[in-house]
Amino acid sequence: EDAIVFRGEDKVERRLSWDELHSLVARLAKAMRAEGVRAGDRVAAMLPNMPETVAIMLAASSIGAVFSSCSPDFGERGVLDRFGQIEPKLFFACDGYYYAGKTIEIADKLKPIAKALGVKTVIVPYLGRAEDVAAELDRGVALPAFLEPHEAGPIAFEPMAFSAPLYIMFSSGTTGVPKCIVHSAGGSMLKSVGEHSMLFDLKPADLRHCRDRRAGTGFNLGKRAGSKAQSADASRMPRIGAVPQGNAFNLEFNDAGDRAYRVEWINCRIRAAEAAKIIGVHTIAEIRHGGNGAGK
Repeated sequence: EDAIVFRGEDKVERRLSWDELHSLVARLAKAMRAEGVRAGDRVAAMLPNMPETVAIMLAASSIGAVFSSCSPDFGERGVLDRFGQIEPKLFFACDGYYYAGKTIEIADKLKPIAKALGVKTVIVPYLGRAEDVAAELDRGVALPAFLEPHEAGPIAFEPMAFSAPLYIMFSSGTTGVPKCIVHSAGGSMLKSVGEHSMLFDLKPADLRHCRDRRAGTGFNLGKRAGSKAQSADASRMPRIGAVPQGNAFNLEFNDAGDRAYRVEWINCRIRAAEAAKIIGVHTIAEIRHGGNGAGK
């Protein structure tokens, strides 16, 4: 059974089962602990909205570490203005990303960022160049090599207080250096359960589509939901209104035949019928809106 269905524009298609997600989280948590990550430490990620990002967040939270993320399209200064404040113990980044059908390399940008942070940088494969990118960094390692010594198994969850920090997000930075916004473990859990069960009426078998950026609350709260997650790399996709267009969002809902999905669009300001027409979906039970949306 799928836990995550991923589309990276029209370049990458992946599915991760619950067992595969559990195994990845378990190996990541062991690897993080081996690097000295402990409760209260920060783990930073400069990654697209992809399965590994979800797993890294879950692994960090299992240790009691604090997770913070941003999109790989951020500039060097934008990343350091954020992550430089929180002094991460470990830094994850991708080897590049896709935008509007183009391949975007970020190796040159990563070098000064990784040097300034001064910690091990784990390169997550997306373009297939993780080993090459990692080799150019002083303390770089590709994700497969980072995980290689660690086998999957039970996850050891660190008991944490209700008020313990879970995420660090940031203000926009339009009035100066971005300000840290800390979300607690207990508060995030209550918000996530309440939003997905009461506002969106999601059930365990439902599929939740997320196009939120990695720096937003939609990503952080959505990935703790109990429903399946369908993610798309949408760091800067072209949009009609607030609804993305293009191959990355012509998602394969029709594979399920007559089965109806509920789909959540974060910050969506468009009617359900128009949204369904744009993304070519005919089996949506309902589209509900989060963030700045207005009703069904």
